[in-house]
Amino acid sequence: MPINSPDVFNSVGDAIVEGGGSGGTITIEDSFGTSISPASTIRFLNKEFDVTSGGGQIANIVNTGYNEIDATQLSANGDYVASNALLAYEWTNTISVTSGTVYRLTYPAVVPIWQVPEVGSGSTILTAQSILAIAPVLNQDGTPADGTEMLLKGVVKVDTTNWSGSSTDIGSPIYLSPTTNGGTTNTLPTTSGHFVRKVGFMLDYTNGYIFFDPDATVIELA
Repeated sequence: MPINSPDVFNSVGDAIVEGGGSGGTITIEDSFGTSISPASTIRFLNKEFDVTSGGGQIANIVNTGYNEIDATQLSANGDYVASNALLAYEWTNTISVTSGTVYRLTYPAVVPIWQVPEVGSGSTILTAQSILAIAPVLNQDGTPADGTEMLLKGVVKVDTTNWSGSSTDIGSPIYLSPTTNGGTTNTLPTTSGHFVRKVGFMLDYTNGYIFFDPDATVIELA
């Protein structure tokens, strides 16, 4: 029996959908028009499965509330989901920035600029404070990032060089790295003299996706 909109099919137990014994077609379509026909990939609970090769899981999907992203959409450090992003637009003049790196807003002279937070033994609490932002890959007009548009909050891909753990650490805090200027880490800093500042939460360990949302609290370790 076909189930067509506005008909609804609900199952609290097992649900079996078959396309027929001779390669029939299964079409699954949601309210946004996403369809699979014939079915080769199917999505449940933000996980994708390959129907044609025994149903093995092939991808995790990050649901940001407005967009769903996977490893093919954010490919470079500094790529971000535009629909939920908060940007600092023309807060500073044009400067050289590295995509995917964390910067802090500072005012060393007559105009404010974005600077990489310094870490390690030579740092002070001022280097961990201030407004933080991440340099994107491109400005909204498609030109290379130049500091005039910086990501203040949102889902973004970052360098995972200083990360440790596994894909099961979803939702764990991400901190400003105490060893790499402008880097992030998922390990809580513990060294005396270092500063602890949470900058977001992990969404995807393998691909380096985080929800960037810096906390205003900075702790100096004794």
